[in-house]
Amino acid sequence: MRITSTTLYPYLCSLFLAFASSVHATDYYVACNTDTPSGDGSQTSPWTSLDQVNANALAPGDNLLFIRGYTCTGTLQPIGEGSPENLITIGASGTGNLPIIDGNGEHNAVLLENMSNVTIQDLEITNATNPGTERNGIRVNLVDYGESQNITLQNLTIHTVRGGDVKSLTGSAGILISVSGDKKASWYDNLQILNNKIYDVDREGIYFKSLWNKRPEVGTQDTIGVGPWTPSTGVIVRGNHLSSIAGDGIKVDTTQGAIIDGNTVAGFQLRSKQHNAGIWTFNTNDTLVENNEVSGDGNSLDGMSFDADGGSINTIFQYNYSHNNVGGLLLICPYSGAVTNGTVMRYNLSYNDKTRLFQVCAGSINNTKIYNNTIWNDGDEKVMFFQNDKAVNVAIEWANNIVQNNGPEMAIAKKTNQALSFYNNNFIGVQTPDANPDGQIHPGAMSIDPQFVGVNPKDVNGFKVRKGSPIIAQGKIISDNGGRDYYQSPVSATTPPNIGAYEGSGI
Repeated sequence: MRITSTTLYPYLCSLFLAFASSVHATDYYVACNTDTPSGDGSQTSPWTSLDQVNANALAPGDNLLFIRGYTCTGTLQPIGEGSPENLITIGASGTGNLPIIDGNGEHNAVLLENMSNVTIQDLEITNATNPGTERNGIRVNLVDYGESQNITLQNLTIHTVRGGDVKSLTGSAGILISVSGDKKASWYDNLQILNNKIYDVDREGIYFKSLWNKRPEVGTQDTIGVGPWTPSTGVIVRGNHLSSIAGDGIKVDTTQGAIIDGNTVAGFQLRSKQHNAGIWTFNTNDTLVENNEVSGDGNSLDGMSFDADGGSINTIFQYNYSHNNVGGLLLICPYSGAVTNGTVMRYNLSYNDKTRLFQVCAGSINNTKIYNNTIWNDGDEKVMFFQNDKAVNVAIEWANNIVQNNGPEMAIAKKTNQALSFYNNNFIGVQTPDANPDGQIHPGAMSIDPQFVGVNPKDVNGFKVRKGSPIIAQGKIISDNGGRDYYQSPVSATTPPNIGAYEGSGI
């Protein structure tokens, strides 16, 4: 082929753009607390303080590498932005123990503010000095910024963050994701919090808060908003392990389509004097909470594993395992004019959750469906099935659930403003419900041994049932059922399912 200026031009442009996108990428190294003089950030002459790091703007493709085995004291507050094609990566270099960022009592050990296209990984973060004052392990914040893209926090160890006992826009938390400012709406797109270990944190584990939150669905339950509801999108909180959390485990706020998947919360509501939950949503749309394990709540100030709070629209809780929580299983909690709508809880397991399994607050709770869950209680204390705290109205349907209570009968709170419906549940040790709104009294009800394989809180397979179990294929057909059970077995949309969270033919 003959080469002309016309045919050559596109190739030269592509070559130039590829070169331009990577030519400025630099690796910077940090080794704090060394006796060597401050360097230039090269591998042979690393920076030796966070002041140096914070003073140098990072560019697309740059790597900021903390050398393993060293501790940096103060606040890491990088500046600069990456690009979608060339992220800024902040992480570790070398072998040995993770590099440590010790906030030493500063408000934030790590602060990312008004940044995009940044990954932080492979660091140990702590902030214990001067306990009881507001502080965070890592805070990501936007101030009148607009859209922030592609922020990832992964493979971090965050611990001993000794903050205060107040939920706020500014702390205290292991990871705090916030949106502030009052001039320009801001939000995150493709924000991911992945595979982090978070422990010994006061007060919040992973916590979202935005000031751009106003809409009718939230009423006046949140009064500090400055602008219309502007949700973050593409939010994923996955694979994190949280333990010894003073207050809430994981809370998302002002998000659209967030996914909270495969996390473990083992010990929450342990030191706070306020109300907290394991995993909860507030002022959100279309949140998916699945494949999580939540346990070890410390008291009944809420204290449930899961909560669809005020302004939570179309929240799905599925394939989760909740056990040994003093407060209970599920809270639905709008008040002060707020509503929830479209909450679904399906194919979950609950073992020895106490006080009350289900509770609603004093708002409007609409179109709620709780089906195909398996709930076991040893019966060592009295537990309420359903508690109603003067809700404006309540519309909840329970179908195809197994509740085996081996203690005093579980009560179902009765209020004149509630529309509670029960279909095809297998209730043992639960008060007989009143008539459904259509006049039927619990059609398809059973109260029979489901023949579990062998209930064991350390082995969820024990909640499967044996061949010939009387609950097999005795459930109400639910067409939009998610397509599978807790154990990944398919669930038909056209034939009667089993009762409970197991859809197999028996063991």
